Amino acid sequence: MVEPPKPREGITCDSSNHHVTALNLTSLSLSGTLTTLHLPFLSTLSLSDNKFSGPVPPSLSSLTFLIHLNLSNNNFNSSFPSELSNLKNLQVLDFYNNNMTGPLPVSLSKIDFSHNNFSGPIAKEISHCKLLTFVNLSRNELSGEIPNEIINMRILNYLNLSRNYLVGTIPGSIASMQSLTSVDFSYNNLSGLVPGTGQFSYFNYTSFLGNPELCGPYLGPCKEGVGSGPQQPHVKGPLSPSLKLLLVIGLLVCSVAFAVAAILKARLLKNAGGARAWKLTAFQSLDFTADDVLGCLKENNIIGKGGAGIVYKGAMPNRDVVAVKRLPTKSRGSSHDHGFNAEIQTLGQIRHRKPVGEFGDGVDIVQWVRKMTDSNMEGVLKVHDPRLPSIPIEEMMHVFYVAMLCVEEQAVERPTMREVVQILTELPKPPGSKQGDLMITESSLTSSNGSESPNIASSKEPNDQEQPPKLSRPDLLSI
Repeated sequence: MVEPPKPREGITCDSSNHHVTALNLTSLSLSGTLTTLHLPFLSTLSLSDNKFSGPVPPSLSSLTFLIHLNLSNNNFNSSFPSELSNLKNLQVLDFYNNNMTGPLPVSLSKIDFSHNNFSGPIAKEISHCKLLTFVNLSRNELSGEIPNEIINMRILNYLNLSRNYLVGTIPGSIASMQSLTSVDFSYNNLSGLVPGTGQFSYFNYTSFLGNPELCGPYLGPCKEGVGSGPQQPHVKGPLSPSLKLLLVIGLLVCSVAFAVAAILKARLLKNAGGARAWKLTAFQSLDFTADDVLGCLKENNIIGKGGAGIVYKGAMPNRDVVAVKRLPTKSRGSSHDHGFNAEIQTLGQIRHRKPVGEFGDGVDIVQWVRKMTDSNMEGVLKVHDPRLPSIPIEEMMHVFYVAMLCVEEQAVERPTMREVVQILTELPKPPGSKQGDLMITESSLTSSNGSESPNIASSKEPNDQEQPPKLSRPDLLSI
């Protein structure tokens, strides 16, 4: 049995009948003329990037199964064989960078004939290629007008006709070719208005450069009588003197109106600020009034200035010397008054002999309560506000105990909200025995079933004083 020949690089054979179906001789520096090929089942022939010269043999038309023919980057110098038009299966034909001449074929689906010497007009029959998607005819010697029949190529998406000698206008019907995504008409002798609708609105303006007679967006103004109608583009020429005068007058009127509006707004703000009554709302008894504070705002009382306001020295009716800080007026009404917020934070951190009340110890209220409170009833009553209505002493002591737990400095020592609710719901009952000195006892908090409330018990009778106390007296200062 004779073994079939082993396939070589660049040669593809059909394993069933051992016929050559593809021949790839690319970049092998082959030269000379192309002779007749007796490969009837060949579907792909690539002879690109060699040094072939002479005519393209008409015998290629006998390759009836040929689908892909690539003869680019050679020196073929004949006219295009009309016999190749009989290749019904031919889909891709690449003659890029040769010296081909003569008319173009019309029965292809993808052609690249760029960098050749094809001449004459573009055949109208090219529109008969219904499957044509790619057409590159750039850098040839084509002349005449672009055929309107090009619109019949419904699936064409690339069209390059640059660097030829085409004349006339660009067919406006191209605007309706939705499949066309890239065109290049540059460096021809085309003229007229470039349409600005349809697909033309997506094309790059560089696709129309090199045509002095073309006009439209980015291409310069159209000559008189060219492109009249609704598609007339905006002209970039110099403005007329009358239009310039109108623009100057319009800008002047706008400037005056803006200045008047600014002055009126400033006056309204000033009048509103002067007419607005300044009301001082106090949450405790004060020994000075708003007029006493406003009386300090004098030039000779200024003791300091800064970005956040002016500081004045003043004296109250009780002869107390105070410092009054006036915030800038420009901050009024601002939705992002960061300076005012900073002042509030600063005032909130003041530690003074008399910041807001009569604590008089240079400490905050929590420290003051801890200092004033002792573990007996008299100490707790020192912080009780006498203006409050009469309440049971046991309930007051119980709530006070919870409050002191909630302001512990260490977070881990503060009760949770669940524990606070549990403590408040377990108010102690008043003792039934004779009331004596009250004693507050602290029960341990449990995480499983809440916290037990502090017990308030009366002192023991004299006959029970010899017994040791069951509960020790806690120090509230440690709470």
